[in-house]
Amino acid sequence: MWSLSNEAAALKNEDFLFEVIHHRDYQRATRGARTMKNILERLNDVPDFFCEMNWDFSSWVPFLTQICPSDCYNVYKKGSSVRIDTTLASFDDETHWVRVNQSFVFRLNAEGFAEFVTMDHDEKVADVQVLRDDNSFEYFNPIEGDMEFRMNNPISTSYIDVDNIGFERTSRGFLSWFTSPESTESVQGI
Repeated sequence: MWSLSNEAAALKNEDFLFEVIHHRDYQRATRGARTMKNILERLNDVPDFFCEMNWDFSSWVPFLTQICPSDCYNVYKKGSSVRIDTTLASFDDETHWVRVNQSFVFRLNAEGFAEFVTMDHDEKVADVQVLRDDNSFEYFNPIEGDMEFRMNNPISTSYIDVDNIGFERTSRGFLSWFTSPESTESVQGI
């Protein structure tokens, strides 16, 4: 879990840290933009669909499961665009989850670049981020103050154990015992 940026910060070598972060940010952005563009282009060949995913976190600690988050994602795919509707936004304090009626849209714009759109339906605002893979290296200079923050704060790393994540197909309700969980739905003739 030790990275080059951690090593540069531990050595207090600001020039080395600047170069590492500069190259890392450039590589992450260009690779991410290319990958997203390729995925969206390939999605065009997949049949359109709607999917509802309910997810719940749980804990082995008694009563902790009651404050763990849960949400329902509605996923819509049409052409090469994907929309995800959700309500869980963030954690406000020790036991309160902030809920916002929001959507995330992944699509290709007219120029062929991937776009990531965040929509807040309650505030009626949208933020569009174009994921370009043709920005110059100089565009990715580290943010002012980031170097000082990294040099003067403890080094930390985070890790999410994805090996122990499980997915289960669930059916809810009395009639689900007698009907197939597979279904299709037509919306406005589509």
